[in-house]
Amino acid sequence: MLYVSQLDYQHIPYRTKTDTPDDEWGKNSTVRSSGCGLCAAVMVADRLLIKPGFGVKSAVALSYRTGANHGTGTDYGIFAPAFAERFGFKLEKTSSFKKLEKCLKTGGCAVAHVRPTPNGEKPYFSNGGHYITVIGVEPDGRFAILDPSLKPDKFDTPERRGKVEVRGKICFCAPETLAHDVEWSLPENRGFYLFSR
Repeated sequence: MLYVSQLDYQHIPYRTKTDTPDDEWGKNSTVRSSGCGLCAAVMVADRLLIKPGFGVKSAVALSYRTGANHGTGTDYGIFAPAFAERFGFKLEKTSSFKKLEKCLKTGGCAVAHVRPTPNGEKPYFSNGGHYITVIGVEPDGRFAILDPSLKPDKFDTPERRGKVEVRGKICFCAPETLAHDVEWSLPENRGFYLFSR
C-alpha cells in the first residue's frame, strides 16, 4: 500500500489560483502547500491499477492540462473526471455514505472533500479545504483513510483528540467524524468521489 505525503513535496512547484495570476500564494504554491488532491489521486491509482505508474509529477501535469489548478488547490470537479478517463476508472460523485460503503466493500476507493462549514467550524482532518483518500470500512463501521497531510501530532490537539486513531499511516474514524468533515460538501453532492475499476 502506497502512502503519499504532500509534506514531502516542497520542491515540486504546483502553480494554483491561475484565475488570479498576480496572486502571490498561487505563484509560489507547491505540492506541499496545495497538492493534497494530487496526492490523494496518486494513492487511488496505486490501489486500483495493476501496474501503478502515476506519480505526483504526473498528477501535476494532469491538473495543468485540464485547468483544475485555476483556484486554490485542485478542483476535483475538473480533475476527477479527467483522472478517471485516463485510467478507465468508473467515477461517481456522491454524498451518500451508503454508496461510499458499497464502493469500498467492492474493491473501490474514494477521495473525500473535507472543508470548514460556513460558520468557520474546522474539519478534523484539516484547517481548511482538504482531500483525503478513503480506502476501506472496518467491521466496526469505522473508515480507513490515508491523509496526505498526516503529521505525528496532528490529532493530538484538544478539538481533534479522540476523533481519529492513527496506526502507522492509516487513520481510522467513525462515520460521524467523517460526516462532520464533509458536511458542507454534501449539499453540493461532492462529498465523495468514488473510483472503481
